[in-house]
Amino acid sequence: MASFNAPHMDLGTLNHSAAFRSKDAQEMHRYVAGQLTDHRLDLCSGGFSAVMHHASIGSLGLHQLEYGASVTIDPGSLDDFLLVQMPQSGFGRVFHSQGETIVSRDIAGVIAPTAPFRIRWERDCRQLLLKIPRRKLEQACTTYMGATVRDPIEFQFDMDLRTPAGQNWRHLMEYLLNTLALEDTQRLSPLAHAHMEEMVVAHLLTHQPHNYSHHADHALDARGVAPRCVKRAEDYMAEHVSDPISLSDIAEHAGVKVRTLCQSFQRFRQTSPMSALRDLRLEGAHKDLVAGAGESVTDIAYHWGFNHLGRFSLMYKARFGERPHETLRR
Repeated sequence: MASFNAPHMDLGTLNHSAAFRSKDAQEMHRYVAGQLTDHRLDLCSGGFSAVMHHASIGSLGLHQLEYGASVTIDPGSLDDFLLVQMPQSGFGRVFHSQGETIVSRDIAGVIAPTAPFRIRWERDCRQLLLKIPRRKLEQACTTYMGATVRDPIEFQFDMDLRTPAGQNWRHLMEYLLNTLALEDTQRLSPLAHAHMEEMVVAHLLTHQPHNYSHHADHALDARGVAPRCVKRAEDYMAEHVSDPISLSDIAEHAGVKVRTLCQSFQRFRQTSPMSALRDLRLEGAHKDLVAGAGESVTDIAYHWGFNHLGRFSLMYKARFGERPHETLRR
């Protein structure tokens, strides 16, 4: 593949989040250890001047970290979470059991919870870090891959951000970063958080190779598609339409794997489970707008899990023939 530098992600919203700055290596070490995990920090050059920004969306952690100087970091392993390292400037070298991976704007590093590693960050390497809880990763692996997680999940270390899947991952990260701006003005509902968490974890499990990837080919129920699973899923969604349920929750209640449920919905409803859930929530928003009750369009949209008002307005008009504010005025 031809080499090129991927464009910078806009970290503006993260730059305005909580930050810690220090020119004292020991002080910075303690702070980063508190945000991530304990580790050994060795300086490889002078000019140490570090800064860390951090924010969270649901259970996901977003961090921007820069040391200024060249440093070596050795945590052993992360244990409780997976970390995706995405340099926005400069580069780093990750040493692990599979060899050495150079992470840069083109290549992200995917570090599984139990994978021993150490990393050298070169001077002025500024990284965007995504932290995913181990338990969420393992739960999703069982649901999406149809596998019982007996051994730790081990991912291929390098993620090529120049591939179509890698570019989609970048778009997901930009979506998360843009969401932080919404959090500054309006606390997002648990529905929105659950949706974003599931998108990120599902993308990682389905596109980044790991030791359970082969289970995806065997995830379909051998008994074939059963309409009963669709009905059970629909009943569950109707009962929990206001709750932050995920696709994996729906599939578990329906008694099938995610892939089976999606194919069943496509065959019998010509849609996806999450699209069906979105339609139920649009119906809920419509009822609230008709009732009025003194709430604004923004309040009602966020309550029903629609955190992008422009897209909500378009979907609403396509379904009900008018804009949300037109319904509210009547």
